[in-house]
Amino acid sequence: MTSIKEGPVPSSSLPVLPKNKVCPAYIRGNCRWGDDCHRSHEIVHIREDRNTGKELAFNIAPNTLSFEPRSSRVEFDNDGPGKLAMLGPRHNNDHEEIHLIKILPTVDEILSKRPPFLPSKDQQYSDGRLGPQKRLYDMLYRHLRYDSVESISDVCYHGFQHLAKSKPDSCAQDYEVRQITPQGSHYSLFRDVKLEDQVFEDNGISFRFSFSCPPALQKNRLLDLGHFEKGMLVALIGLNEKRHLSVTFFNIEIGQNSHALYSETKSHDRAAVRLSFAEPMDNASMTKLLYSLSNLSPTEKFVLIEFPKLLYAGFYWTLEHLQHLYNNDVDLAFSDLVAPSDPTSSLGIPPPKYSDSEDFAFDLSVIQDPDRPMQTPTVTINPLKASSDPQHRCALVEAVKTSTTLDDGKLVSLKDRQAQFSGKSFLGSALSKVILKARSEKPILVVCQTNKATDGFIADLLDQGITDIVRLGQGSSEDWTGQYNIRNLRNNTLKNCGEEITFGETRGRMISLCQQGASWCDAVTNNSLTWTVVKQLLHTKYPRMFRSFASVESTHDEKLTDVRRARSNKGGFAFEYWCRGGDIDDVQGFLDYRDSVLEKMNPAQESRSSDGSSNHKVTLSRKSSFGSSDKTHDAWSLPLAERTKLIAQWKKEIGRYTSVDALIEIHRRFWVAKNDRKKIQNKFDARCIGTKRVVAMTTTACAQEWSMLNTLGLETLVCEEAGEIPEAHTLSMLFPSIKHAIFIGDPLQLRPQVNQPGLSMTTQTGRKYRLDESLFERMVSPSTPNVKPLPFSKLTVQRRMHPDVADIMRATLYPFLEDHVSTARPPIAGMVHRTFWLDHQQPEDRRDPLAMDGNSYSNAFECAMICGLTRYLLNTNEFNSGDITVICTYNKQLANLSLALKATGKCEIFLSEDDKENLLDAGHLTEDDLRARSRSSVSVLPLVRLASADSFQGQESKVIILSTVRSNLEGRTGFLNISNRVNVACSRARDGFYIFGNSKLLSAVPMWKKIINDFKRKGRIGTSIQTHCLRHPEHQYAISGPKDFKNIPACEIPCNAKLDCGHTTSLQSAILRAKLYSDAGTAAAANAQNASPANPMLNASYPVVENENAVTGVSKNATQGIAHLATHRATNPVNTDLAPMSAAFDDDGSITGFQNLKDKSALRIPHCPFPSCGAICDNPRYRIFGQILDEQDTVDRLYKKLDRELQKFRRTLYDKSDTLDQNFGRFYDQIKAGPLAGKANTGLLVSRQNFLDAVVVKVEEALCQRFNDKTYREPNLCFKLRFDCLIHECYLAASEDSMRVAARLEDNKGSFQHVGLMVQGLRAIAEGYATKGVATLDKVIAQCVNRDLERLEAE
Repeated sequence: MTSIKEGPVPSSSLPVLPKNKVCPAYIRGNCRWGDDCHRSHEIVHIREDRNTGKELAFNIAPNTLSFEPRSSRVEFDNDGPGKLAMLGPRHNNDHEEIHLIKILPTVDEILSKRPPFLPSKDQQYSDGRLGPQKRLYDMLYRHLRYDSVESISDVCYHGFQHLAKSKPDSCAQDYEVRQITPQGSHYSLFRDVKLEDQVFEDNGISFRFSFSCPPALQKNRLLDLGHFEKGMLVALIGLNEKRHLSVTFFNIEIGQNSHALYSETKSHDRAAVRLSFAEPMDNASMTKLLYSLSNLSPTEKFVLIEFPKLLYAGFYWTLEHLQHLYNNDVDLAFSDLVAPSDPTSSLGIPPPKYSDSEDFAFDLSVIQDPDRPMQTPTVTINPLKASSDPQHRCALVEAVKTSTTLDDGKLVSLKDRQAQFSGKSFLGSALSKVILKARSEKPILVVCQTNKATDGFIADLLDQGITDIVRLGQGSSEDWTGQYNIRNLRNNTLKNCGEEITFGETRGRMISLCQQGASWCDAVTNNSLTWTVVKQLLHTKYPRMFRSFASVESTHDEKLTDVRRARSNKGGFAFEYWCRGGDIDDVQGFLDYRDSVLEKMNPAQESRSSDGSSNHKVTLSRKSSFGSSDKTHDAWSLPLAERTKLIAQWKKEIGRYTSVDALIEIHRRFWVAKNDRKKIQNKFDARCIGTKRVVAMTTTACAQEWSMLNTLGLETLVCEEAGEIPEAHTLSMLFPSIKHAIFIGDPLQLRPQVNQPGLSMTTQTGRKYRLDESLFERMVSPSTPNVKPLPFSKLTVQRRMHPDVADIMRATLYPFLEDHVSTARPPIAGMVHRTFWLDHQQPEDRRDPLAMDGNSYSNAFECAMICGLTRYLLNTNEFNSGDITVICTYNKQLANLSLALKATGKCEIFLSEDDKENLLDAGHLTEDDLRARSRSSVSVLPLVRLASADSFQGQESKVIILSTVRSNLEGRTGFLNISNRVNVACSRARDGFYIFGNSKLLSAVPMWKKIINDFKRKGRIGTSIQTHCLRHPEHQYAISGPKDFKNIPACEIPCNAKLDCGHTTSLQSAILRAKLYSDAGTAAAANAQNASPANPMLNASYPVVENENAVTGVSKNATQGIAHLATHRATNPVNTDLAPMSAAFDDDGSITGFQNLKDKSALRIPHCPFPSCGAICDNPRYRIFGQILDEQDTVDRLYKKLDRELQKFRRTLYDKSDTLDQNFGRFYDQIKAGPLAGKANTGLLVSRQNFLDAVVVKVEEALCQRFNDKTYREPNLCFKLRFDCLIHECYLAASEDSMRVAARLEDNKGSFQHVGLMVQGLRAIAEGYATKGVATLDKVIAQCVNRDLERLEAE
């Protein structure tokens, strides 16, 4: 059998000319001299790509495809790259110089069976070929590239095998899209790929490919399941008749479900996606693909591979930046520290160069603590003096510590030019404020790893009063950051005259090249012939014919528009007019045709002036260069049939090969022009940014905009969470001009994430490469022997954790940690201990090796126990939304807990976007699971956060519950042996921390052993966790299993607590609870309403009534109702002369009187209702309790009915919404595509809207009916607001449904008629619903604000 290998690159059919022979202006898009230019305007092949002639210059045998599983990379080659290897180059992308290496793998590289060359990170090792800096660039590039593309190579290799094994005629409609390689890489494979069309647009050539769509992904499901998201990377792999393989990488522009092709195929069997080249300057891949698609090479069969959520820009810019640093030998800031020639030498850190003056000082008054006045009017730091005079430094530190929020660790960053320390996020903003006060000449550069961290840093700066900020890059999920984005700054900055001209010229060049590309693209696709395509042929072989068209028109250059230039100057309109059979004697007809073309191409510009004359002065000449006697060669005298023959002949002479090669060359020129425009844009951006004080961005944006930022001469850098940033990314922010760098982070917490375990320092192999070792960690805690760490500072005072929680950190990694006085906080409600380890031996669940995330684990026992503990804590009504967070060490456990807590119906679940994406990718949750959980925008249930340890880095919570998951007899701890992850998981809690785990198993890990010993020392580890009554700590109950939470006995001990009137109560806990609610205010009442079943310990001996959706908490003595009414009474005190009540509340929340009380005198209660002493109490607050106790039946009735109606209406809304969701596909299928279906389609839309309208009307009518009852004239305030929120949810559901239908119609507008009218109508409906909903919500929020209902306002 013929070996399967990479095919050759077809040679170009274009002529090759030296660069100096070709007009450079014409290459860039347009030459103002036109045909009079003395240089060539031909479409020729110019080899100026950096890789051209290099990657295929190896005289080596090509690698071939094997049907054996691809070997995993356990060991790497250190034999040298490219020709330096003893066996020679490994493949055609194996080069000694990294700037010659293509970022994405070639076919030959994918097929290579030899391990790749990866140099060791040991700084003492050197091959003698490169200096310290270039070796650093080389090493980081090879490590990061392998980590980024190894999974791509693995997937493509598996795809090659699938393609080679498939039968030529195999095109089964129903097939499995999801695939997994032997190494565990997941991907999606789509079969039977066909080219639908290709166009030339903003990204050059783009293609629309269709593919076989299996039934499971037909209609809306393809896009709903997250396939083909914009910007993600895909690969088109092919195998032709000669057994040659090809791979072309694309970025996704837009995915189209099977509805998009329904009008063409009349079935849902095919879907499509529009793609643009991921590497637009890779001529080799582009040539092979276009030759194959144009049938100029052997027939090729394609499949489309979709990588799971792989964003090419996520690693491209950093790798491209390393190539730039290497190729241009750029010197980094602090190169003597980052890439020293002798790593074992000891280097100090002097003050920043800009501060080496006796007159320079940092003024700390800008961060003065308002609670601690300055000892002196102004406290300043002179870095030079502080470094040279230890006594002055000590005195200064003490003065600053007593007057500001800084400690001695934080101050070092101001005097040292490069300082590292761990601390809180607000530290960076405070230091920025001090530096900006001292230096206002140039902006500060702020860099973070993620968009979320960048937005958080900007928010901290705004809190410090720093508003002169610009944010670079895209991807922010916060709307408020838009005003600080560079795009907004551009729009608000006027361009000067020179900039306007330059931008106009580059825009004209790009438009010209885009028009040329569109002409050649049309020639390749449809075999059409335009003036752009034929001009070169006529000019070379038929000069007289060329002059017949070119001499017809002459124009004034100053009158030419961009559109006119795009048609390659003279002759374009004349040729097209000639092809249509036009007569040169019909001057008016020619002018009309020209103007109609211009109007279609650029409707904003009128081709004729107001008086009807042409804006372009055109001279028409009947006299041609042939002479009047040579009529046979006069093009204009030929009949249409002869013209048609000539056109066919010219098409044949140009040929398909020339058309394809010309299209590729125009595409290349277009991207050169686009890069030129980017350089001009960079100059304008640099001028805009120079006016700001802070420039904030992510590491990716910093690498992408490096060339522009380097022109700013930035001198100060602040980098947050530096311990999580890969070293390769860190180099992008070390501009040569940087003089002061502040790195904030913790090397003992999360390290940079790596994709390939073989590069991680947690594995035996990876210790030589340590890709997950940040520059931050390498500087302060080097792994290389004999290398000394740089001086750094630690924050010694922590303000987050209670001392009991902080003891865990002191026992492990931070023995020096001190507690701030603010960390002394009250105990955890209902718990005997604020920290506890519940020890168990329950085994972890068996994992499914065939699952998408087969390496993830779960533990059913821990899941049930954590659900029980979470519900118990919520039932105490002492926690606000978000106060409780459950951290899981494995994604599968995270998903199981999410579903389990949701199933209880007692709380709402919050997952971060990163965790949601990970759970979806791993198949642990579906889109339906996430939608069901986030459907209610205003919920009556408390919020519980769920998070993985990695995603919760940098955050905190009042109570943390940690699930360690692992429990087995084999002693397998997984990545629980990584101290960095353990550190993060155990340092997030503020007030309480509870761990569920197998201490016997985890004791084998050194860090866990220290933690377990700390719990043992305090007696806080055991097989049961102790709970107690909130009011009587001695009344305790042990929980050792999930069922124990339901069996907690009632607390029957009398409270005997003193009231604020001075009397002692004899009531039990539940009644006293009502009094405490009255003291706490309405926020606690909102908690009481939202709570799950009230804790039996709190309800004393009173039974609790529970319905299927919420707990009413109604009892014989109406304890929950008492708490509720008393709170509103406390918030709105009542005078003693108020009218009698009728078991209801006014709109403002005040009690209006009881039915049974006939006169005002009855309101006065002679005795205090609580104490047994019988003393007289005039406190009006307790008189209200007396009235409530006397009218308990009325309270019961009010509370029960309101709560019942609330839940009933909410169920009605959700049921109708679910019905709409389930029927959406059927509804969409009923929409007709024909031109006469407008009326029927409109009827379908109206009926769908009426269906949801009926729900809104029903709820509103029922609400009015309930409160027209004589007994219930007005609802209680909190209930009334919740009903208002429910109405708002109805409008929101209707609005969302309208916009959903409109968006789907918009995506598939090519398939239906009247889409514009339908979309316009739907948006009008949605706007109406939204207006009503916003009005309702605004009213609710206003009432919440007026009455300090913070909980309800937050919801």
